[in-house]
Amino acid sequence: MSSSDSPPPACWSASRKPASIPAGPEDISASWITEVLNSAQYDVAIRDVVVEPIGTGQMASSLRVTPVYTGATDAPRSLVVKIASGDPNSRQAGARGAYLKEVRFYQEFADGLPVATPGSLWADIDLDTNDFAIVLEDMSPATQGDQIAGSDEASILTAAVNIAGLHAPHWGDTDLFNKAWLTAPQNERGAGYGELKAIVAMVTPRFIDRYQDRLSQTQIAHLEWFAETIDSWLLNDDGRFALTHGDHRLDNLLFSPTANADRPVTVVDWQTIAVRNPVADISYLLGTGVEPMVRRDIEANVVGRYHRALSALGVIGYDLDECLNDYRNQTPHALLLTVLGSMLTVQTHRGDNMFMAMLQRSSQQMTDLGVR
Repeated sequence: MSSSDSPPPACWSASRKPASIPAGPEDISASWITEVLNSAQYDVAIRDVVVEPIGTGQMASSLRVTPVYTGATDAPRSLVVKIASGDPNSRQAGARGAYLKEVRFYQEFADGLPVATPGSLWADIDLDTNDFAIVLEDMSPATQGDQIAGSDEASILTAAVNIAGLHAPHWGDTDLFNKAWLTAPQNERGAGYGELKAIVAMVTPRFIDRYQDRLSQTQIAHLEWFAETIDSWLLNDDGRFALTHGDHRLDNLLFSPTANADRPVTVVDWQTIAVRNPVADISYLLGTGVEPMVRRDIEANVVGRYHRALSALGVIGYDLDECLNDYRNQTPHALLLTVLGSMLTVQTHRGDNMFMAMLQRSSQQMTDLGVR
C-alpha cells in the first residue's frame, strides 16, 4: 500500500534516496529497488527482482525491472531503470554531458512541461564516476518506433504536435542560458560551436571511410560541407531558441497501441536536450522517419499542425512562413546526430543500418528543399 493517497509527481526529487547508484545491471537489487520505491512514498518490501534489457539505446542501457513483492501493494508492477552503458566508448560519449543532461531534465523540467515523457520516480548522477540512474514508469504496452522501417503520417503528426509541448513553454526564454549543465551562456555560443566543429571535423572522415560502400557522392558532399560549416550553420538560427530534444526520432518515441490513449506517443532519451532553434526536432523527425516520397506528401501538413500547436500553447509573433523556413534551414541537423551517434558509441549491425537509413533520407530531404 502506498504511504500516500496520491501518486508521486511525474518527476519527484527525493530527499531520502538509495545509498549508491548502480554501476551495472548486477547492482539493481531487491534492496535498491525497495529504497527507490520507499523514497517515492511507496511502503513496500521486495524479496527479488527480475532485470532484463530493453530498447536499442546507443549511449546508455535501459532495463525493465519487475519486483517480486512480499505482499499486496499498489506500487508499480514493473519499472524501467536507465543506467550508463557498459561499453567504454558509449560511456565516454555519455560522460561528455549527455548523462548529466538527462538526469537534470527529469529533476528540473519534466514535471512542468506539457510534453508526454515517462514519469520519473528517482534520478541521480555521480559526477565523479558518471554512474547515473533514472527510474521511470514502464510505458508497456507502448512500443518503440522503428527507425529503419520508418513510420506513417498519423504517427509523425502525433509526435510533431506532442513535441510542441517541449518547445512552447520556454520559447525565447533567456533564463535557459543560466543553466550550465544545459548550454553555454548566450555570449559564448560561438566558442562552444567551434569545439563541436572540431569534433565533427575529426570524426567525419572516419565515418565516410567506414561507410564508403554505402554512400553516394551527394551524401559524401553533404557530410564534408557540414563538417566545414557546422559552426556558422548553428549560429544562423534567426535568433529563435527554446528547449530542444535534439534526437527526436522514431527510436526515441513510444507509441500506444490504443487509439484513444491519454498519451498516444511518449518521448524518451533526453540526453541531447539543448537550447537552439527548436524546429530542428521537426526537420529531424520528418527527414529521418519516413521515406522521401512520403515526406514530400506530408511535410507541409506536419509543419502546419506543429505550428498550430505552438500557437495554441502561447507562442506569438511567429508565423507559418517563418516556421516553414526554419524547417528547411534545420534539415542538416540530421547529419550531426548521424555522424556523432555512429562514431562515438558502440558499433552494432542494427546501428549501422539505422544510421544509413537516417543519412539517406535526410540527405534527400536537404536536396529536395534546396539546402545543398
